[in-house]
Amino acid sequence: MSLTSERKLSTSINTKLFDEQELSLLHLLIHNTESGRLTSIEEINKVLGLIKRNPEIQKKQRSDIMTGINQKYNFVYPNKQAIILKQRSSDDGRSFDYFIAFEDLQSIKSLLPIEAVQ
Repeated sequence: MSLTSERKLSTSINTKLFDEQELSLLHLLIHNTESGRLTSIEEINKVLGLIKRNPEIQKKQRSDIMTGINQKYNFVYPNKQAIILKQRSSDDGRSFDYFIAFEDLQSIKSLLPIEAVQ
């Protein structure tokens, strides 16, 4: 599917596809991925407003939001992998860093409101 076709498709479905928290997280992940950086749990907690919550609530909220994004993405692109991927942190092998596969950047951007992509 071309970027133009994806944009036309997304115009009809992206109006309410992602909520504000999901959009904030996607912007962070897209920005970091385009900059060649992984996104830490601390950065995600900050953008989601979870800094002052206890660690178990942070973990649950992060998981719920990322699962929601991946499910919505897979609804629109059923043959693609999850959009938010993770790998073990090089600093602390017990935690993960998150990213979007570079080849999927255009498809996720096509699902964002036009003003959010610029």
